Amino acid sequence: MDRALVLSDKAYHQIFEALFKVAQLESSAFSRSKGSSQKSGTPSRLSACANVLRTLVQVGVYKLRMKTVRALLDHVTQTLPAPSGGYCEPLAPEYFKILKTILEHSAHLEHLSHEEWHDLANFFIQAIKDLIRSPSNGTSNLLNGNEGGSVSRGRLSRSATPSLRSASATERLNGNLPRRSRDVPLEAPAENVILCLKYLSSSSNGPVLEKAHMIVDTVIAFLSTSSNSAPVQQAAFSTMNSILSRVYTNDVSLTLRTVSGLIPIIRRLWSIKTFTFKDQLLVPLLLGEPYLPQVISRDPEDQTTELLSLVDVMREEYCRRHEREQMQIDDLDLIGTTMGYQKERPFSTRALRLRFGVDRAEASWSLIYVSASIIATFSRRLEALDDYVRTENAEHATKRRKTENPIDSVLQQLRFSSLTDKIYATQILCFLFDIVRFEPSILLGYIETILQCVSDENSSLCSWAMLAIAR
Repeated sequence: MDRALVLSDKAYHQIFEALFKVAQLESSAFSRSKGSSQKSGTPSRLSACANVLRTLVQVGVYKLRMKTVRALLDHVTQTLPAPSGGYCEPLAPEYFKILKTILEHSAHLEHLSHEEWHDLANFFIQAIKDLIRSPSNGTSNLLNGNEGGSVSRGRLSRSATPSLRSASATERLNGNLPRRSRDVPLEAPAENVILCLKYLSSSSNGPVLEKAHMIVDTVIAFLSTSSNSAPVQQAAFSTMNSILSRVYTNDVSLTLRTVSGLIPIIRRLWSIKTFTFKDQLLVPLLLGEPYLPQVISRDPEDQTTELLSLVDVMREEYCRRHEREQMQIDDLDLIGTTMGYQKERPFSTRALRLRFGVDRAEASWSLIYVSASIIATFSRRLEALDDYVRTENAEHATKRRKTENPIDSVLQQLRFSSLTDKIYATQILCFLFDIVRFEPSILLGYIETILQCVSDENSSLCSWAMLAIAR
């Protein structure tokens, strides 16, 4: 392997071509001998060939020029799909690692043409759809085919040596092969497939927006139906966050659909994931926070249930944390009226901002801020409904509103809950008083409830209560 470190791009390309030829000959023999005893040695030879190719790519990825990279991408995406549909099982695990290694290197990723980028995106989207249909629901199996269709294929470039392309690959490109008639499970790590799409979606000059709708729908379907490990789900959320960060100001409709689709998934995953993963879960909520009223309007009943349930799940998990893992008064700076309010600065409100360098508190700030924003959105919505009833239907104005204002639940926590719940409630109120402009009479009632905590023997609760009143 030490000798591989000193090889030139030309030497790598020559070795790759030899391995391409072996892989294509063996994969053709593997396809022809399916179901017979003659293929006994073929899978092991294919796996060994793929392993050698993957090792060389990992060692030499920084030395490869774009012509060689295109030859690799062309070979993998043409050889991996089986002639009868699905994928070549012995090649799949290592070949997806090869694709991941290439796309992980940004210099190669940024040199892809738009056509090449689209072909790769289609290939990975189809692979994820096959993961969704896997019997194990994507934990480690990659299913052959797509319910009677064939795996998405397309020539990525014209740089690969024509003689290395098998007849079956040429026919697949032209769409002349019969469609698959049966599904066969195939071993391939889901994480590598998702990571390939993640790296592809992070391309700064790729036509990401043109495929954003399809990528979002595919990944949400994968997250909704799979029970994968944390690394797989984290890679999927990282892909979604990459897409969402590019469309949330350009495509409001897609942003609303994406945030709406992710809310129940975030609620399901929140209580079982690590702190690192929770940072990824918070990103869609932060990016979608300005659109919360529209998200609720899309499906008021379901979204009300999902969002308020999400707030409860986040509250329960937050209150179980050790005190040092929660937000502390010392993590904040108070903004005086003479300092002005910079709305574009992250982690800041009109009166509070996170201190520079306190990175550990960013996740706690985000959780409290998102929770307060959801509560404030529902509070405004309920008040607007009350105003509508009083204006348009006076005879029902005296009827008791069935939906409880979530702010009332926060005040209930101040009165009767445990110490950690009370600290959480005062933190929420610090943000609520900054987000919502309450009527003086209503605000006075809230302050009277908070005053009960000012004399508490716990110094942290007293500090947060006084900060909320000072707001």
